[in-house]
Amino acid sequence: MSGRRFTDAKALLHDLLDRHEARPAVKRLSARVDDAGFASVREEDACMARLEAAERAGGIFIVRRRVDGVDRVQRVTLANAEALYDHLQRVPSHQTIDDALSDVRRGAAHDVQGVLDEIAEGWQRNVSCFGLAPGEVSALKKALALMSALQARGANLGTSEVDYRTFSRAVVGDSKALDRLKGPVVRLLGRLSPATTPGGLDKADVLSSLGVVRIPQPILASGPLALDGTPTPPMIYVGVPPDAVEILTLTRGVEYALIIENFTSFVRHCRELNTDQRALILYSGGFPSRAALRGIVHLAVAAQAPTFHWGDIDPGGLKIFRHLEVALGEVGVALKPHLMDKALLVQGEEQPKLTRLKLGGATGSAIAGLWDSMARDPDHRGLEQEALNPTAPVCGATIKVRAQRQSG
Repeated sequence: MSGRRFTDAKALLHDLLDRHEARPAVKRLSARVDDAGFASVREEDACMARLEAAERAGGIFIVRRRVDGVDRVQRVTLANAEALYDHLQRVPSHQTIDDALSDVRRGAAHDVQGVLDEIAEGWQRNVSCFGLAPGEVSALKKALALMSALQARGANLGTSEVDYRTFSRAVVGDSKALDRLKGPVVRLLGRLSPATTPGGLDKADVLSSLGVVRIPQPILASGPLALDGTPTPPMIYVGVPPDAVEILTLTRGVEYALIIENFTSFVRHCRELNTDQRALILYSGGFPSRAALRGIVHLAVAAQAPTFHWGDIDPGGLKIFRHLEVALGEVGVALKPHLMDKALLVQGEEQPKLTRLKLGGATGSAIAGLWDSMARDPDHRGLEQEALNPTAPVCGATIKVRAQRQSG
């Protein structure tokens, strides 16, 4: 029963239908009249007249009780929703939504039809679905078109990177649509093409993994590098456009290769530990885009050295490690974690992440033990890599690393 009380008969009757649409399985919906809330007897009489008209139409049933010799309305119960719709000349939400979605349904693939059924069911109950508010049909059309284009990119791994606005304009004629609709687009993609959306990533990372980025990020690297055969001058690090990564080569061997997730840690490691360019240091840019991943693989293969990754100790960071590990494993490069272990995890000071890891989800990985530790205890506090001072990996031996807190 609704806790609200009404002095407006129209508002009461529409409230009954609103709640009927939200929970159509509920059989007995009632509302109450606020006897003490009327400003005058005339206002109360007008309210009662409207309720009695709805009762005569068969839409409601008025339950009365006698108080001090006077009949009072105890509650108003929905008797027949269809009759009340007719009486109020209100179109049922399911009909409105079905009409609105009919154009979207025409030509939609079979798997999309199932999603549209789910959206229709939610919208009919006035509930947002896939991040789309009831009735946002235009936004739904654009989200489905963008999602379909992303599916095509997922099936064609050789597709070059593209920025948000160019991609959005080409697909739906609206350069800002993808930025507005990232949430619905990624949710729809996750439902209809889960293989293209690695779990635990935020929306921007999912798009980046499919080669759709805000601005194509340069490949950043530190080490004994050459550009098209010409050694680079002494610099902390260099950057090249993603589509030109093949011209970035090594002039000599390195002791190790280290991929770093976050920019601050990348710059610190380059500046503090790699001024002699004895190692190859690569910036992944969080979850690496396709172009960044190609560049990382290209240079890691060229290095032919022990290869490590240093990232956040949280579900997102572990998923980035696994993404890199799989890609490098395909070209024969074994990836090892650096400053990512259970001993450091217990020192974490960050808030627990909402993302959960599946136990056994990294079986066979170099971080399987850390992964399962976080999966068993999802309330582990994560540790961002910036909380640690950079250290060089020790190659050829297994060591226990002690965390060093940043000073200042």
